[in-house]
Formats: sequence, structure tokens, C-alpha cells
Amino acid sequence: MIHKLIDHATWANGQFLHFIAGQGWQEHPGRLFSHVVLATDVWIRRTHGQAPDRVRATRFLGPDQLENMIAEQAEALHLLMRTKAETMVHYKRFTGEAGSDTVGDIVTHIMTHGCHHRGQIAFWFARRSIKPPNCDFIDYCRHLDRVASAAR
Repeated sequence: MIHKLIDHATWANGQFLHFIAGQGWQEHPGRLFSHVVLATDVWIRRTHGQAPDRVRATRFLGPDQLENMIAEQAEALHLLMRTKAETMVHYKRFTGEAGSDTVGDIVTHIMTHGCHHRGQIAFWFARRSIKPPNCDFIDYCRHLDRVASAAR
């Protein structure tokens, strides 16, 4: 199931990336979306024993940079779950707090973190009477069904 959640997050991130770009890549939603992608990068680095760079993790990136990162992250997350799901990762948060979690729990956190912030972005646009994309998990499942039907 986690692999399907990774695929959902990748699809939802792509939907939001193109939506935000189509709205002119405004500061607030663009920065929040950058945070989603860059935070994923931070967690992936931690699973490899690397200390992430706080400055790098807080940059405001454009759609092209983020699109490349999203695709790379999907591959990395799938590989982590196939090879290290139960591996314990010891790390230090940017607050200085030490943490230890399994790769599986970290990947699950990445999935819920992205949902949380995509919801904030959707709310930001909805408050401005701009309809955001519907990227609920069940809509992703329906999307897969439509793709499969069209391929037959």
C-alpha cells in the first residue's frame, strides 16, 4: 500500500505543481509547495545518514526545478521502501532535537506531510475563489481506473 501512496503523492504533487504554475507561481503557494518538495529531500537525505542543509531546505524554487525533484524523489522513496523499510534512522532535526524512526515511518510521514500542505495550498486558492485541483487519494484511484480503461 505504501507504494500506492508514494505514487499518489507524486501524482498529486504534479497536479499542484502545474496548477500553481498556471496561476503565476505566486509567493505564498509557491513557497509552501517548495517546502513540501524540499522537506521530502531533507528526509531522504536523513535516511542516507546525511545531515541536510537548513538553508538549502528553505529555498524558494521554481516549477522546473521542483518537477525534476519530484520525479527523483518518487524513485528514491520506492527504492527505500523496497530495501530499507524496517531500517532505523538516527538523525537530528533542525531544532536540534534527536530522533530515531524507521524508514517506513519516515516515508509515511512524508506522505502525510505533503497532504497537509497541499490542503493548505488548496485552501489558500479557494479563499480567493480559485478552484484548486482535487487530489484526494480516492480520486487518484479513479484516475488509475480511467487510465487502465483507456489502455484497453
